[in-house]
Amino acid sequence: MVHQRPHRNAGDMEVGVANVLRTASHQNQFHHAPPRIELPTWLEKWEGIRPRWLVECWGEALGVFLYTYIGVGATAAYLVTSAIKQDGGGSVFETGWAYGMGITFGALVSGPTSGCHLSPGYTIAFALFKGFPWRKVPQYIIAQIFGAFIAALIVYGTYKQDLRAIVAGLELTAPQDIYSAQGPAGVFAFLPQPGQGLGYAFLNEIWATTILAIMIFTVLDMSNPFISYPSAPALIGVSYACIIWGYSPVSLVLNTARDLGGRFVARIFFGSGAFPAKYTALAVFTNILGTIIGGAIQILLLADSTRPLPDHPATAPTEEVHRAVVRQDGPEELAISTPTAGVEKKKPNPYSSERTSSSSAA
Repeated sequence: MVHQRPHRNAGDMEVGVANVLRTASHQNQFHHAPPRIELPTWLEKWEGIRPRWLVECWGEALGVFLYTYIGVGATAAYLVTSAIKQDGGGSVFETGWAYGMGITFGALVSGPTSGCHLSPGYTIAFALFKGFPWRKVPQYIIAQIFGAFIAALIVYGTYKQDLRAIVAGLELTAPQDIYSAQGPAGVFAFLPQPGQGLGYAFLNEIWATTILAIMIFTVLDMSNPFISYPSAPALIGVSYACIIWGYSPVSLVLNTARDLGGRFVARIFFGSGAFPAKYTALAVFTNILGTIIGGAIQILLLADSTRPLPDHPATAPTEEVHRAVVRQDGPEELAISTPTAGVEKKKPNPYSSERTSSSSAA
């Protein structure tokens, strides 16, 4: 993955998961896509005037929303069905898959727009190691937390009656369990297991996030010959799922945005017990530290910027259509090539230079 340029042109993708595709397309100077049809005038104007920062923040918020909505929803289903002793309502295995697929869907939806960081830890790590602009870090993190908050709010609304019934029962028998990892508040935020010490939780979190970051930075390493470009979102999702399967039973955060967004919802509906000071600080900062450590291990000890980029012919269609804007003395033209035929044809480009210049201003 290459460093971010000082500025972005219209259509460029930001540093993040999508960078594996961006680097590949820039290497070939082509986008692997057929020519686009001409846009409606109103949509063309909107793309030219919409603020880029707003679009990127929306991408991050939506990506985290999907990840949180699917993952926290599966956790809530597991708690509710376990409380009424109903079989088939969930398990750690199913919850792990839910979070993993949520990450994959979030990457597919937000990747081309924002780079698909989906976590403050990765936003900071990309700024440290991949040239992501520091000025964008605060707005990305705020957008991520906002997306998680809205998702957790919807999940609570969906399971409101069941969660209230569980809380009412626990208030009569064991009110402290409301704020445990197996309690209603634990659906939305990291809370300790009964008798779990702070040091134990810290070690579990730091190890899990470090290993996960090594895997993710390895997936995003363009010189890795074992990974094809389109497989990155799925591999990252499976990596998340594996960590959840192995280590969530002893409490796990992995993502500051998901935890903080859900914790705010838990505070609103379950009270101040959802914000134990020491464990909240652990949830917010430990996974960021682990992500930076894992990224540093991969970048400093495993990556090699001089390693040649591999070709992945299996990922390319046999009759591949490339799109590129060719600047000549006259009007811009759309170059379409089919590699198997070795013939390049040209036809007028529906995306005129006027639109290109107006879009780049965003």
